[in-house]
Amino acid sequence: GYASEQYLTNLTFTPNDENLYIAIVNREQNNMTLKSFFTESGKPDRTLFSETSEKYVEPEHGPLFLDKGKKFIWQSERSGANHLYLYNNKGELFKQLSSGNWMVTDLIGVDPKENFVYFKANKENGIRQNIYQLNLKNSAIQLISSSTGQHFVSFNQNFDLFIDNWSDLENPRIIEIRDVKGK
Repeated sequence: GYASEQYLTNLTFTPNDENLYIAIVNREQNNMTLKSFFTESGKPDRTLFSETSEKYVEPEHGPLFLDKGKKFIWQSERSGANHLYLYNNKGELFKQLSSGNWMVTDLIGVDPKENFVYFKANKENGIRQNIYQLNLKNSAIQLISSSTGQHFVSFNQNFDLFIDNWSDLENPRIIEIRDVKGK
């Protein structure tokens, strides 16, 4: 059975709609269990993994699926800052994709070939929000926006071009079309 006082959050359907992933957080908010449920019956499929914290867990984002649902990227603050983790659909951790004394603030998306992940983070400077490309094969992270200011982006369908709407102290608003090589 399930506890009567718990939070169900980050409900996300798998790409084939056969399963629903739900992050279940206990009342004390110091334990989260990510579970998979069968969509048609509502019955549990499997427990993928759990996270605990002395203070609190804070799952704010559902999984981002790759490889037709065989893998997913999970965001977690388990290391003290929000970072990206790559799991398979059995809940086994392949690798931590990002780490350091900075935070991923927005997971933007994945290119159609699933080679690169795009995200916003304060990696270069604690108050700046820049755009980065993460290589899924070797976890190399590259800055693709200008290094100054706050960036708000919109990628095209192929994830090879993006509109970068940014500003800083000297520039009230600049809108540029950039490619993922940073040009």
